[in-house]
Amino acid sequence: MRVLHLSRRRLLPVLLFVLAALAAALFFALRTSHSPDTVPIPDGSGCADYLEKLGWEVAPDPIETLQLRLPEDLKASCGDYVALQKAQGLPFADYGGQTVCRYTFRLTNYPGGRTDAQANLLLCGSAVIAGDVMLLGADGGQFPLAFPK
Repeated sequence: MRVLHLSRRRLLPVLLFVLAALAAALFFALRTSHSPDTVPIPDGSGCADYLEKLGWEVAPDPIETLQLRLPEDLKASCGDYVALQKAQGLPFADYGGQTVCRYTFRLTNYPGGRTDAQANLLLCGSAVIAGDVMLLGADGGQFPLAFPK
């Protein structure tokens, strides 16, 4: 049996190298897990606050909260929605295959007094990755989150 003896002089550089490698791994893991384009929001009430900062008035509680798994290839299955989110600066296209939470709120101040307006926010963890405004009537559609001028 052979016993290995390490002096402090030899052990210190090895420990410093290991610590530097761990710090680098942690830095890159945290950097890639939270895209710089995402907006952190802790929960449903944070979603309402987010929409109010955009100019919307919303009922305080979501009318629907839904967990859903996004398709792997978002561009092939939801190309128009990917384009809408890209135009808004939201990173929806980067989240294919992920499980997300969709919060839907009733909008109470849509221009023209429409009562069929809703806002959807999609969160992955606590990051807003997509959002839209929906008008549900026959003349409805899907629009960006920005308050209409």
